[in-house]
Amino acid sequence: MILLLMKLFPSGHTEPVNSVQFNGQGTEVLSGSNDQSIRRWSVEADHLIPRGIFLKEGKAIRTLRFRPVNNDEIAAGLENGEVRVTNLLQRDDVRLGAMNNADRVFDLVFSRDSRQMYSAHGSGQVIPWSVDIRDGNGLAAEQPIQPAQPFAISAIALLGEQEDLIAIGGRYNRLTVIDPAQKQSFEVPYEAGGQEDYIKSFSVAQQQPDLLANSDNRGNIALWDFSACRKNLKDCQPITRWTGHGGQSVNAVKLTNDGCFLASAGSDGQAKLWAMDGLGHRRGQNSEGKVLSKSKKPLNSIDIIRKQDHLLVVTGGDDHRVNLQRIKLKRSDRRSVNACSNIELN
Repeated sequence: MILLLMKLFPSGHTEPVNSVQFNGQGTEVLSGSNDQSIRRWSVEADHLIPRGIFLKEGKAIRTLRFRPVNNDEIAAGLENGEVRVTNLLQRDDVRLGAMNNADRVFDLVFSRDSRQMYSAHGSGQVIPWSVDIRDGNGLAAEQPIQPAQPFAISAIALLGEQEDLIAIGGRYNRLTVIDPAQKQSFEVPYEAGGQEDYIKSFSVAQQQPDLLANSDNRGNIALWDFSACRKNLKDCQPITRWTGHGGQSVNAVKLTNDGCFLASAGSDGQAKLWAMDGLGHRRGQNSEGKVLSKSKKPLNSIDIIRKQDHLLVVTGGDDHRVNLQRIKLKRSDRRSVNACSNIELN
């Protein structure tokens, strides 16, 4: 009877999990899956409490994001190209934006002030959305942005204090920076790839908005300093680059807001934690990364948040599960000018 009830009323996802994210306080997690649902989870110490299905869509959830500042809304990108923004408190306040050519939404990013959102699509388009401007038809979409030679985009990030540059990455291992004000795009040098090679993920350290991390499906992780690259984007080079998951695809990376730690999730089923110096370099003796968890199936998404003396890391993957890890931190006895060097893993 118990097994039957669990099958009829599962407490978790029933298909691969594509996206997970903490709210700003680290008290709640959202997860989106191929089972077409968005689920909510409460964070309790070192485990998650299921709060059930928040939304059930008609298509797979490719990506989702909390809206920054108040965390009172979530945005979801769907398999059919739709972008949906839903108020967490007023469940009936649902706004829907749909693309004319229904191509998949692979990534979403909000501006730090929460007023602007960008969706990245398989067609190679970036769609700006004015989140505060809504009408009966949904969100107000602006003119699409795309590089001169479009490619399927799987990752997007906003760079700089003014968020004046848009980084996009995707098929053929292409990494492009778009300057919307000047209506220009620049190719950033990256290891060339074929049509099956993808840059998979981007992450920006909130307190260092020109520090960008990326991963690709060849197993590489790289860190970039775009404050230096701005002078000549065409000659931009990564600060550091390494193979992170035994050469298997690194499907997601996420920096803490201070840039002191980076979490990665791979097709090898491992979630890893890397101690960083806040300037884009790895630090400490564990150059292979600290393994936080192992799954028999690929992990697709990861998020990390620092709360006082510990880190919280959440993952989602092809095993249908959403898992939480809590990692204790300790203050180093030695004092360094670099604030990250004063914080170590326990």
